[in-house]
Amino acid sequence: MFTTLLFENIQDGLESYYKKPVQYDLFDIKVLEAIRPDGYRTFGFLLKLQVKPFVGAHNTIGIDNITFEISPSGVIMKKFEHIKSFELPLYLQ
Repeated sequence: MFTTLLFENIQDGLESYYKKPVQYDLFDIKVLEAIRPDGYRTFGFLLKLQVKPFVGAHNTIGIDNITFEISPSGVIMKKFEHIKSFELPLYLQ
């Protein structure tokens, strides 16, 4: 549910880093951490996701961790961590 609602926020973070449109699969996102930093019965969340963006026919270009702060007032990307890069085939460079 979170990843579906955060689709545009995730896309914005990836395009900001890669400087071009990239794709990713919602079903392939890993939830690394989901916490309520202010404790039980609060409505603020920190959500850390791992995303594997790709170009073309699923040619993975990297692994990225993105942390979002989610509250009733909106969503803020708190941290973008590029974990790993993958070399692209020549025809996609």
